[in-house]
Amino acid sequence: MGTFTITRAEYRAEQQNALRLKHLRNGFTLADSRRFKDWNLSFYTRIGRQNSAFYDRGEAGFIGVAGSMIFDGLTGKEAAAALFDSFDGITVDWRRTHGGFTVIMQKFGRLFVFGDRLGLNKIYLDTAGNCVSNSFLSVLEQIGRCTPDPVGAHIYAWLSLIYGDRTFISEIRPASPNSLIEPGKTLNIRQLSLPIDRSLADWPLDEAQSAEFFLERLRKLFAIFARSFKGRVNCSLSGGYDSRFVMCLLLDAGIKPSLYVYGAPSDPDVIIAKELAAIAGQEIEWVHKEAASLPAMQEWPDQLDAVSFALDGWTNGGIITQGISDLATRLSRSQDDQVLMLGTAGEIFRNFFYLPDRAISLERFIRAMYCRFDPAAFGPDFSVGDYRAALRDDVQSVTGVTSDRMDRRQIEMIYPLLRARYMFGRDMVINQRFGWSFSPFLEPAIFEGAHNLPLKFKTLGNLESRMIRMLNPQLAACPSAYGHSFTEPTPIASKLRYYVQDHYRPLWLREKSYRFQHRKPENLPAILQGGYLKSIIDPEYPFMRRLFNLARVYDAGAMNRITTMEYLLQKANG
Repeated sequence: MGTFTITRAEYRAEQQNALRLKHLRNGFTLADSRRFKDWNLSFYTRIGRQNSAFYDRGEAGFIGVAGSMIFDGLTGKEAAAALFDSFDGITVDWRRTHGGFTVIMQKFGRLFVFGDRLGLNKIYLDTAGNCVSNSFLSVLEQIGRCTPDPVGAHIYAWLSLIYGDRTFISEIRPASPNSLIEPGKTLNIRQLSLPIDRSLADWPLDEAQSAEFFLERLRKLFAIFARSFKGRVNCSLSGGYDSRFVMCLLLDAGIKPSLYVYGAPSDPDVIIAKELAAIAGQEIEWVHKEAASLPAMQEWPDQLDAVSFALDGWTNGGIITQGISDLATRLSRSQDDQVLMLGTAGEIFRNFFYLPDRAISLERFIRAMYCRFDPAAFGPDFSVGDYRAALRDDVQSVTGVTSDRMDRRQIEMIYPLLRARYMFGRDMVINQRFGWSFSPFLEPAIFEGAHNLPLKFKTLGNLESRMIRMLNPQLAACPSAYGHSFTEPTPIASKLRYYVQDHYRPLWLREKSYRFQHRKPENLPAILQGGYLKSIIDPEYPFMRRLFNLARVYDAGAMNRITTMEYLLQKANG
């Protein structure tokens, strides 16, 4: 991925120089560096990766595109040139774009920064107004001393992501999606109107017509992929709906992707993925991810520093326990400028929240979906009231809800506009640090309006399985991890499990399910204990111990994320 930093010229010169050297040591190339008025600008790319580039337009200005951008069906230099020519300095024509990206542009003697239509790729700002970057770690490395944000830290620890206009560092904030930023004497940030239709309307099509409607949208997008990337697409397979749906769309567009699957030999995903590949007459790479061997303890601090920089400081799962293997996996999928095509967010066509078709209290929704934690794990500096209020604000901002009662269609908006945007957006950004990466189901041009679909179309995967059948009956007939193929009626046992265990599970039980599941401490991996832990942080956790009662954090995954935050805070504070 291309990364850029825009920093006030007089601000912490030593840190600016150190960050430049760190990029170069970690495999980035300095594509451009210049002074623009009161700001220093640096744009970095990776050798052999074409998803990001910087183009000097001479006296007219310049444009740097970081990430994976399609504009008017074009990619690369042609897309950047078309975007540059169309930009008027007032607004961004997002409806002509696809992908997740950030752009820096000098035009009309001014400097502009903006992101993609959904806001998958974040633009990070320090609260003092000295730094702008699409890299969280680049801002952190420049500002130095900092403090944890209590709400952001708990959202990350328990939910594996960070919502809204916060991070887990108080001094770093992402600009709101659809911001147009103009660095000048001050940072001028204009919030442009959301380029996504959120209106509530009766859906006029039946299920078969709806399948045709969304397939037409998807085929248009995959035709662009075929023109731009044919022969270079990498696609994972599993036993579920979404990866099979992507594979069917690729084959329908004339693209034969490289296929891979992760898992143990007995894993249903592996068995089914191999069968799908055989039906399609394709090879599939099977990778058995066994437990990674521990690094040499004396080498671990340097290795973690390199992993942290490569993965931009944090991932959804945390970087301590799986960082080395995570980095290796992402690198392997981007070799030879391959394009990673992900099936993430296919739940736009399913009932993701497993809720009945009726309005619901916003407060009850927040508690059931986002308060899955053990209150005994809270530290003295954490307020659960602030946590709930922040999440309530996040839901209201993406849905437009102004009361405590949410229409069922507004609840459906939450999945693409909040949950998937922040969960899969972060994953996509990290993938783009190594090459092209797209999540077709997270394209607004695909999911826009899907919140109005009758819920019965989404129940039990009805609509998605219908679209898979329409694209490729042979692949649809292959068994799935749900215990049936997508050409046969859902078995009674699957229906009972769906309705009894999920759909009608009381909201109060959902809120308490986490503490039931984590009644006893999980065994922590060796890398989160003893000498390994002492080699990277002060194991007293001086920053996190007042936010968490660490003795009661029984979840090894949450502990990995808490340690990730502690590691970054200790490094930043020297």
